[in-house]
Amino acid sequence: DNEDTCVTRLKWILKHTLGCDKTFEFRRQELSELNGKIKITDDQVVDSMIQQVLPGGELRNYMEHAQVAVRLGSTLFVHGAVDALSAGYVPSLDTHFFRGQRQDLAFPPSRKFYKEINVDDWISALNQFLKDGLADHTQRPYFDDKIQLQRRGGECLMALQNRCAVWGRSVVSNCYADGGNPHSPAAKKWREKCWQDIHSSDNYESTIFEASSGYTSDAFDADVAKWLRQNGIHRVVVGHRPVGDSPSVLSSCYHGVEILTCDTSFSDVSADDNRGCAVAAPLLVGPSLTKLRTVLSGILHDGRPYTGTFPLPPSCAEDTTTADADIDEDDDLLLGTHDGDYWWFKAVINNGESYLQCRGQGRSVQYRDVPRTK
Repeated sequence: DNEDTCVTRLKWILKHTLGCDKTFEFRRQELSELNGKIKITDDQVVDSMIQQVLPGGELRNYMEHAQVAVRLGSTLFVHGAVDALSAGYVPSLDTHFFRGQRQDLAFPPSRKFYKEINVDDWISALNQFLKDGLADHTQRPYFDDKIQLQRRGGECLMALQNRCAVWGRSVVSNCYADGGNPHSPAAKKWREKCWQDIHSSDNYESTIFEASSGYTSDAFDADVAKWLRQNGIHRVVVGHRPVGDSPSVLSSCYHGVEILTCDTSFSDVSADDNRGCAVAAPLLVGPSLTKLRTVLSGILHDGRPYTGTFPLPPSCAEDTTTADADIDEDDDLLLGTHDGDYWWFKAVINNGESYLQCRGQGRSVQYRDVPRTK
């Protein structure tokens, strides 16, 4: 299938850039069931997906009501990660969905982030960027063949979710997770190597930040955590990327900000839907939006239920840890931390008698049960 058609191109995109090679057939099945079980052609599948993103389409309507970042009280929601590269950064509307260039606004990459900006102003600017990008797409939805590097409206939104296009400054596709956890020694080692390469040479490319390179965000970055705390943020909730069959949490005891990663889309890769029987139900529970505990519950891929109650993140004080927070009798201070061998305490299992521990590297994840003691 070397023929370059809309069908082959969409199938290639779904498989190689989104990692969802079954989506094309799922959409065909969905269209068939919505239209009286009639036969759906490849071209009809393509047309339906194109219509979804044009004005009036369901996905377009969703995006017009969506936000890149949301703050609820002291909790910040984004898809990817708030790190030293993405924090405070907003791309320009003329950002090209292409490999990063030296003249780009995002260049050069630096861990000295835009911390002079207020978090709320940054959130507002990101969400306005989404609206402006969609308006640009409405005006110029097709590629301009007259331009050497073909451009089209809304291209900046594609760039926002691509690390390479924005020199690693993507709040959408940057990620903390490695090996099913917020951090691993291997991820730290590789991240430091990338920065050594950047500081020692002028020949590096923006691809150094791509997921395939192994680069992950530093969940332990104290400067970013301090900036968030100073702006009243004590928890960051993200999706990207998969962390096994239960959410991954970095306890606020490390730097005053809890990080909750909730992508369990690869809970059971042996199942047709990559989830199997696994279910994740993370909740934020409390009397107000500034006083919420993270409470986990769900089913692991092997059918066992799990739970976990985390302590309140600390107050806005300059240098605080979990020790300053209100501790409830149900709080478990080990959850979201790791032992000396980097086994993370991920959840409580076996009717409260054991911890589920996890460690790994990249997309390789190991699990074990350990006794839970008072």
